[in-house]
Amino acid sequence: MAKILIQLPRFVEDEGRRIQITSFEKFYLDNIDRTFSTKKATFRPEELAKNGFLEKKKDSYLLMDSDFVDDYKQLKRLAQIITLKDIGRIITLLGLTKESIVVEAGSGSGAAGIYLAKVVK
Repeated sequence: MAKILIQLPRFVEDEGRRIQITSFEKFYLDNIDRTFSTKKATFRPEELAKNGFLEKKKDSYLLMDSDFVDDYKQLKRLAQIITLKDIGRIITLLGLTKESIVVEAGSGSGAAGIYLAKVVK
């Protein structure tokens, strides 16, 4: 199963002000059976096996399982793939619910069909 590793921003206090010195970064890990490295830290497979907070040097990380939207965003973006914003508009305008039935014609990449299958029967 894929995981999401989030590097949390780090702040310091200076003369009563809170200054951000590292930024938020998000990494999609499709294979946790091998070592993963960021610019600042390296994580061994045994560290990636369980979810939760990780500390490396002065940086904090949050590791969690990926969800459907994270996996969807990792699809290869081809010319005919429909965006999440457009799919949301289609679902809203058509009033699709769990009771709706949708048929996939199979002429594109299947990205819309994958997302609609999550919403309808």
